[in-house]
Amino acid sequence: MQPKNNPVGITALYCRLSRDDGTDKESNSIENQKKLLTAYAKDHGFENIRIYVDDGYTGTNFNRPDVQRLMQDIEDGFVSTLIVKDMSRLGREYLQVGYYTEQFFPEHDVRFIAVNDNVDSINKTTISCRSATSSTSCTPRISAANADRRTKRAANRVFRSVSLPTGI
Repeated sequence: MQPKNNPVGITALYCRLSRDDGTDKESNSIENQKKLLTAYAKDHGFENIRIYVDDGYTGTNFNRPDVQRLMQDIEDGFVSTLIVKDMSRLGREYLQVGYYTEQFFPEHDVRFIAVNDNVDSINKTTISCRSATSSTSCTPRISAANADRRTKRAANRVFRSVSLPTGI
């Protein structure tokens, strides 16, 4: 396997389902995730696809065999893009997921895509749309780095507008 200095690194497709479907085969949901992610990757020109699967593992921690193998492949520089069905497939521990999406993946030059959440790390902000009864509600998603910059700018505006008492 070539390290990531090869411009066409691995496109990792990660699938997870937390409960066993009662059979020895992979669950239907895992098969559906594989089909969705493979079709997305092919439709968007991603190559060198490798599928990582944790079937029957909880998303509340990252002690899963294939997520650990995936993270090692990222650390070794083999992965250029990670695609998941939605953010919850990567994990349900939001602080840990935030660490990976905001720090770990960018530090390792890994593009992160959550298909159903319309998240793509190549964009600074994305729009997440979820169907709600008959209408669609969309909310902007802002990265932690952008939110931090916005918070600092707002604090500076407030600080500049405050008058200090004279004579002190």
